[in-house]
Amino acid sequence: MRAPTLRNDPELLQGTIEQPVIRLNQGHAIWDLNADTAIVTADKEHVKLSGKVRVQRFDLGSGNQVELHTSEVRIEVTPQTASTDEAVNMFDTQNHVSAIGMDLDMKTNTFKLKQQVKATYAVN
Repeated sequence: MRAPTLRNDPELLQGTIEQPVIRLNQGHAIWDLNADTAIVTADKEHVKLSGKVRVQRFDLGSGNQVELHTSEVRIEVTPQTASTDEAVNMFDTQNHVSAIGMDLDMKTNTFKLKQQVKATYAVN
């Protein structure tokens, strides 16, 4: 993780980060996450990204890239999962999917869109 500003609040047992950039290398894929702000718990196991949140996955084998945008994401660091109850927009090179709420498993690259799912697929 890198960021221009980090504030630590020992009473609340959390850190606040401005403009965080998080990179997760998984061997077969790279995840890049950034946001306006992040709150990290003292044990560094829970991260809440908020503001303009962008999550991008790049598959090193295929070169495929998926990007999603939302206003808030909760990350569980050890299991490498993320979730939101907010509106989500997902894009790859040709397709667009939107929904309200999402659960994402970054290890298996699987996700569940919770409600009001809409998709636009490009015909090759």
